[in-house]
Amino acid sequence: MPSSPSVLFIASHLGLSGSTERLRCCLDSLAQSGTRVTLATPGGCRRDEFAELEVEIVHWRGELSPWQVPFVARRMQKLARAVEADLIYVLGAGLAPLGARLASPYALELTGPVSSPIDHNPGHLQTVVHPCRTLEEGAVNRGGLPRDRMRTIPHQPAYPTRLVPAFKRKGERRVGYAGALLDTSGVEVFLQAARKLIQRGEKAHFIVLGQGPAESKARRCALDLGLMDRVIFAAPAAPSTAEILSTLDVFVDPRTAGSPGWLTHEALAMGLPCVITEVQGAFGLVEDHEDALLVPRNEPDALTGLLSDLLSDSDWARKLGKSARARARKRLAEQNGWEAFLEELITDGDRV
Repeated sequence: MPSSPSVLFIASHLGLSGSTERLRCCLDSLAQSGTRVTLATPGGCRRDEFAELEVEIVHWRGELSPWQVPFVARRMQKLARAVEADLIYVLGAGLAPLGARLASPYALELTGPVSSPIDHNPGHLQTVVHPCRTLEEGAVNRGGLPRDRMRTIPHQPAYPTRLVPAFKRKGERRVGYAGALLDTSGVEVFLQAARKLIQRGEKAHFIVLGQGPAESKARRCALDLGLMDRVIFAAPAAPSTAEILSTLDVFVDPRTAGSPGWLTHEALAMGLPCVITEVQGAFGLVEDHEDALLVPRNEPDALTGLLSDLLSDSDWARKLGKSARARARKRLAEQNGWEAFLEELITDGDRV
């Protein structure tokens, strides 16, 4: 009787982000299907979510300066042999140099836009996974990755059993962003729009939920705009991102590059009224003014106007949320999970 397939995932910090939640759902799905899963990670504020899965967690420091790459690669190769991994799955462009030094079949997942060459090992790289097909051109043209290895696995958040109570709670509305705080997250645009709404007399609360390298920059922006008493920054340790998103009345994805993230997909599936920037993949995800509101990137005035319209018309906001939820249900029903995809990769890896 053949043994269960084994996959080693190598990830960086498990912060509050769509990439972390995408990884959690992927591992949970694989573990439930019988795949033996090992996760090498430095940990992070969302580590407890992963500890509840049927997954072996191995700690590593998460530091990957150039001189450390060969030593970490050697350790990961040893770990892969110990867990009899059929495939190594490397997550993020930051860990691509590590994947390039591995002597085993590996997959590389890139959830964000690529703007510079990506280190890779053509002999062992099985596939490059994206959540949105529109990200492939950047990976090929700017990243130098082989076009025939591209594979799209869309974001697949679980479909919630009930709508969020958006615009049904008493008190001031809660308008928020949730996800990784990166230079491309567009949080500064969101904060500028928040200031304009406050100047108009809007009584809403503004919330930024997440962590990342651009967090200090976002906090400085809020301070410079005089918003520290009106904007909440937090990285809550709630059991699930669905619980975190359910505290909001309006979800804003103001990113300036890339494609709508996992948490945006989850917010839409929950029936949360959303405002999304016109980045790659946004027009295929929603119908503007039917399922969500699309706004040009880097335009705080336009974002201010749309948020003002939503906050002043709760019936319209709830209608947008219900339409987005119905569209998400149809989209999720048409998608395949990770199990068949990884089975295909493992089979191909046996031929290498």
